[in-house]
Amino acid sequence: MESIFDYTNRIMSKDQTKYAKRIQSRLSSRGFKYSLQQCREALTFKVGDNLPTVEDIATVVDSLQSLSSELATVTTNQIEPIEETTNLETTELPSQPQEPEPNLNNTLTTTDSNGLVPQQQISTMVSKLFNDQPAEIQQQITQYSMERTFTNIREVQSFLENLRDMEFNLMLQTLQDHFNRRGSMLNVLNDVLQQQQAKDEQNRTSFFDSFQNQLTQFQQEMSQKLSQTSV
Repeated sequence: MESIFDYTNRIMSKDQTKYAKRIQSRLSSRGFKYSLQQCREALTFKVGDNLPTVEDIATVVDSLQSLSSELATVTTNQIEPIEETTNLETTELPSQPQEPEPNLNNTLTTTDSNGLVPQQQISTMVSKLFNDQPAEIQQQITQYSMERTFTNIREVQSFLENLRDMEFNLMLQTLQDHFNRRGSMLNVLNDVLQQQQAKDEQNRTSFFDSFQNQLTQFQQEMSQKLSQTSV
């Protein structure tokens, strides 16, 4: 014999199934598909073992509809980047014509027979880079640069740019120190040459004096021998 408790549960189960079908029908009319079991579980979560009111049914319908919309939005956001990536991978970009790279050897290598940058080229570069400086300063920079060895234009350009980046007074001091050292070296060289010339002259004089003495002595000895022979 069925107990009152079992009878009550059976009646309530039938009622919940009836209300779950209503919820499923309303969702279907709005374009959202849910199974009867899903609708029943949502209804039970909302009202428990109680019979739902009209407001409860409307709330469950709105909740399931909102949940379905959120799932659709999340799915769309996850799929769109994949579709864009696929489109990028399958789309062939038009090939761009590659321009030939400049040959630095042709532009930087000099035509000097010694493989060095000609002095005229250095002078021209100094005039362009230091065109705001007096001619005397340009001449000193040119002379200062020509005393170095450059195998290509890039080395000259780098050297002149380093000079250009100096403070003007520092650059003048550098040039002045260079020419002072150069003048001092020339003075030392001249002193050495003069000393060597004096030494050579002394050796030359000593040699001729010694030769003259030996010649005089030889003449005297020959005269004595001739005198003895004649006697």
